Amino acid sequence: MGKCYAVSVNENIKIFNSVGFHVFVVDKENARKKVLEILKEDCGIVVIDEIVGSLIEDIKANYQESVSPIILTLPIYTKGVETDKLGELVKSAIGINIF
Repeated sequence: MGKCYAVSVNENIKIFNSVGFHVFVVDKENARKKVLEILKEDCGIVVIDEIVGSLIEDIKANYQESVSPIILTLPIYTKGVETDKLGELVKSAIGINIF
């Protein structure tokens, strides 16, 4: 399995450093470029927030049928999403509960 990455426009994504992810906080203008750079690497999992996800929908579609990398959009900004649900999503992706 390749490396794990997290990309967000929000500083809160840095929590993924604690489980060994390579973390990048980007602005909207550079998000697409950063994700494309990561996908050229040996990556297994790429975690993104909804904002980044909305900017790379076409890229995500290209990898939808692939086994690797897994591109996982976490609902960081969606109101009403409980921390438990977010924790379940992360655990299903990386096998570790970080929340």
